[in-house]
Amino acid sequence: MGFQRQGGEAKVSHDDREGLDQQGWRRPGPGRSSQEEQDGAMRQMQEEHENLVGAADAGTTTTAAATDAKTAATTAGTTLTTTTKAAQSTKAASASNEVTKALIIAKPNDKSVAWIKQEFSDWNSIIYNVSASIPVDSPRQKSTSKQTTVTTEMPLRGGAAMAFLTYVTENYDSLADIMLFVSTIPFAEAKKNGWVGEEKDSKADLSELAPTLHSMNTSYIKARGYTSLRCDPDPGCTKETTIQPLGANFYAQPWHHEIPMAWRALFPAAEAVPADISAPAGAQFAVSAAQVHRRGRSEYAAMRTWLRETRMDEGPLQRVMSALWHVVFARPAVDCPDQAQCVCEFYGRCTAADEKAAAATDGKAVNDDGKVDG
Repeated sequence: MGFQRQGGEAKVSHDDREGLDQQGWRRPGPGRSSQEEQDGAMRQMQEEHENLVGAADAGTTTTAAATDAKTAATTAGTTLTTTTKAAQSTKAASASNEVTKALIIAKPNDKSVAWIKQEFSDWNSIIYNVSASIPVDSPRQKSTSKQTTVTTEMPLRGGAAMAFLTYVTENYDSLADIMLFVSTIPFAEAKKNGWVGEEKDSKADLSELAPTLHSMNTSYIKARGYTSLRCDPDPGCTKETTIQPLGANFYAQPWHHEIPMAWRALFPAAEAVPADISAPAGAQFAVSAAQVHRRGRSEYAAMRTWLRETRMDEGPLQRVMSALWHVVFARPAVDCPDQAQCVCEFYGRCTAADEKAAAATDGKAVNDDGKVDG
């Protein structure tokens, strides 16, 4: 037959052209009516139309399904991202709430502190090997509170004073939240055994402090700002050991006469030398970064310069600094917390009476005397 459709367009041979009407449809041939011819053509066109519609519907369905799937994936991704961000925020908040801690140790060269890595693995440890043979202005490695453990050579001036003031000055802008300063340097004139670093001889083993340090309450340190590691008031807070630079017992100890001069040099902004200076003695104390920052870096740097330049002998200089550490870190001249309260709140060794008193004063602030306000 000379008639066929391709893509909806009629293709007709020349020989058959005379058999078409004006619309391009074939005229009825023998045995078929014009209506039959038209009906057949209409059915063919309808089938083609339905095929096209079906294909379009299928494409629409596929597109819709793909869109739904994409939307679902986007929603799931958004949910996952939100969950991940929430987890990261929680982790960051937890990290930001974690108290950072540093242990600053001043010790003689021959004392081993290898145990520190095991006992205080979660602390940054800065160790100063202090020796009288090291020149005061010798070049050395700079300490940093960002290192896990660092050991630095340090000249002996005021016992641990040069080491401690060097650490504060060099790390002023990156201090840990809580810092423990501990010295095992014996006093130059020590003749009797006592608390570690206070009167004990050069055989003192710093490791015996570990159980005590582990039991400390960091909240107590942050509340007071500064506290001696000793709760015992003797020496330093008893009537017999209170320093009275202007009083009757001014010369009770040979080094007491050095106090007025040292006070004016270390604290030039202070109004006058106080009548009483009293605190648990020793170069073992805890201090918060906030408390350190109550003085400017330049003040600590000036104190270190005075240590280098003073002509005071090492023995009296050690004693003077031991008596004044609480004032160095901006506590009042008389800073003697109650012994039982200190033992309970700082070290957690409380009696039933202590716990009852703590419950009655829960949430109240600690005043400058180390006692609870209210």
